[in-house]
Amino acid sequence: MNTDTNQPPAIAEIDYGLGRTNIAGIDYGLGRTNIAGIDYGLGRTNIDSETGIRFGVINTHNLPYWYDSSEPTYSPYCGACGNELPEDTDSEEIKTCPHCEHEFEEFERDEIYQQDSPGVYQEEGFECAESESFGVWFTKSPYFTFCKFCSPCAPGAGDLGSPIDGGIKTYCPGPDWFDGKAPFPIFSVETEKEIKA
Repeated sequence: MNTDTNQPPAIAEIDYGLGRTNIAGIDYGLGRTNIAGIDYGLGRTNIDSETGIRFGVINTHNLPYWYDSSEPTYSPYCGACGNELPEDTDSEEIKTCPHCEHEFEEFERDEIYQQDSPGVYQEEGFECAESESFGVWFTKSPYFTFCKFCSPCAPGAGDLGSPIDGGIKTYCPGPDWFDGKAPFPIFSVETEKEIKA
């Protein structure tokens, strides 16, 4: 320790990591990092609160049968004000928008439904949907794998494109969702045993 008060401390004596440094360097995750990366969701977002399993995100290009199996979803909306219309709106019977009182012409009634999601799949224990920018989100699945955290754009979710031993437990597609071998090991949520394809 440098005892001369007129001398600046030696570089090794300054703790730029504010108590969070180790041989690996500064923990910019402030104690929330591990081998899987930073949990930008702080353990509260994109996680199944019942099971503790993270929601998984995978690029649609890695799911060869996604577009064959998923269905787009649509919701009614008013083209004049942009507000959603009640779910039970009948395009044949609607006359005016309850929000802006826009009077629908006959040709507009056929166009009141806009696409919510390019694709949704809710069968066989899966709940997954394609987002416009992130790929397919698995929010429920009978299967999981271990992977790294996603970037801050999907805080707390697991990046199925970055599998890693010792990563976070993340919902994933089943082994039959791929041509050939899955790009990561797949485990059963029920038994926690690896599924050998």
